[in-house]
Amino acid sequence: MAEVLLELSKCRFPAIGALVESESGEGWHIGSRPITFNMNEIVARGNFPPKLLASQGTFGTANEYFSSLADDHLRHLETQRNGAVIDESDCRKKYIARCLFRKIAGQFSTTFNHEPFMLLCEDLRPANLLVDQDFNVAGVVDWEFSYSAPAEFFHCTPWWLLLGRPETWEAGFDDFLAHYIPRQQVFLDILQNCEEELFKNGAALDSPRLSEHMAQSLKNGQFWFFLAATYGWTFDDVYWKFLHPKYYETESLHELELLLSPEEQQNIGTFVVEKMNTSNDGKFILHEPIEAMMKW
Repeated sequence: MAEVLLELSKCRFPAIGALVESESGEGWHIGSRPITFNMNEIVARGNFPPKLLASQGTFGTANEYFSSLADDHLRHLETQRNGAVIDESDCRKKYIARCLFRKIAGQFSTTFNHEPFMLLCEDLRPANLLVDQDFNVAGVVDWEFSYSAPAEFFHCTPWWLLLGRPETWEAGFDDFLAHYIPRQQVFLDILQNCEEELFKNGAALDSPRLSEHMAQSLKNGQFWFFLAATYGWTFDDVYWKFLHPKYYETESLHELELLLSPEEQQNIGTFVVEKMNTSNDGKFILHEPIEAMMKW
């Protein structure tokens, strides 16, 4: 897997988006918005209207893309009628979290805001590899949810080191970390060995190397930003535990509300009232016919 990631790290693109095959069939280019795992989840499982997804086009900077993902989180909260909030306080807290995350997202990337953009497969894991009888990698399959992504996403250590997604770890994030960190170090050791072998064979490597970026991804918060940005169902747990303390000194909703933009402060009251009304009526409104969702 380390060798596969090093090979993928060589793929660089001028924009963030999905790979589209050229009409001649002789090459690929970035031609549309990324199709991500979270987009599929919120449309298929969350009754999210596809037409409300933030952008139809490609992105020229990482922060533009991060802001787009943050917008989708807020729209997801707006459109999910049932089970999205517990009470008015919970609704207000979730609204504030998404607004504050949007502020973080808009300025998260510094060094790599304009480049490089790298080939990321969000669902890549050991199960995607085909091996021969000697366990040599013969190929990689299942490339859905692959796109040209910000370097900050690619620079995170893989989520699959425990062979499962972090949000499915039943004992919680603290226990997840207790198991994840030792395996992260094993993976980084192997990745460093692969890099050294490439270097000895004359390959040109980035500086800092991929292993150095990944080693910092838990400490600098990129790992948790990636999870919060790319998976809506566990956004609140990840945001409040790992991201919010890094950027804000208080969890007082009254104080945090004052940090919102004037428009966000003006809208929060109406948002909470409307959200509670739709949550309490128990009705299901299908935003898109099943046939249209299948075509999407």
